[in-house]
Amino acid sequence: MTSAGRWLVLLALGFGLKALAVVRTLTMDEDSMAVIHLAMGRSTVLHFHEKPTKVVAGNQNYFNIEFTGNDLTIQPLGPITSNLFAYGEYHRYGFILRVGGSEGYDDLVDIRWKSSTLIPLRAPSAPVIHEENKLVSSKNLKLGLTKVLHKKGFHAFEVTIQDKDGRGIEARNVEFRITQREKLLPLKEVAFEKEKSDSKDPLKARVFVTLSDKSGVTIKVAIQGRTAKLTVPRSALE
Repeated sequence: MTSAGRWLVLLALGFGLKALAVVRTLTMDEDSMAVIHLAMGRSTVLHFHEKPTKVVAGNQNYFNIEFTGNDLTIQPLGPITSNLFAYGEYHRYGFILRVGGSEGYDDLVDIRWKSSTLIPLRAPSAPVIHEENKLVSSKNLKLGLTKVLHKKGFHAFEVTIQDKDGRGIEARNVEFRITQREKLLPLKEVAFEKEKSDSKDPLKARVFVTLSDKSGVTIKVAIQGRTAKLTVPRSALE
């Protein structure tokens, strides 16, 4: 059963069969401001696929906010409308909090980040300058670097991701983070070879980024709380 499904069962049991839990899924990006419906005397849970580390509310005196793993629990303390920004390791999420009656409020909201558009995995018109099968694994994930390509204005890293437990990986759940000199770099594009890998084959992706200089970079991948990373040396980027 999915995390949202477990929450739905618990909430339904808690409120009785006559008051089924209201569960929504929101797909967001950096330009989104999503409306969250709150009710006095009720708590609303926002479930993220990356751990939220900080929130900034427009009027924090009117909300009780608690962190529990990948969840934010929000309980309104007054009938007010305000904005709220939640910060995770990879993204910033924007919300409009609206406090109304007990009818039609959100019990659980599953927050997802908008997936990169799936496009055919083709090499740009640039030579392959480095190839290796260096693997670094963490928390049951295996991340491999197979190629580094470069063209004027960007670099492309071709990587493979494999679940060591034998489960498939869905592209929509994959988040990339590339840092250089401990600075997070904006991604130009992420291309996946397919939408989902099976239990045996790894998921292949190509990540396009503009580097600030020729120093080494760190590539980190996160999938629903599990992470893996590898380091690309300077020699592979020149």
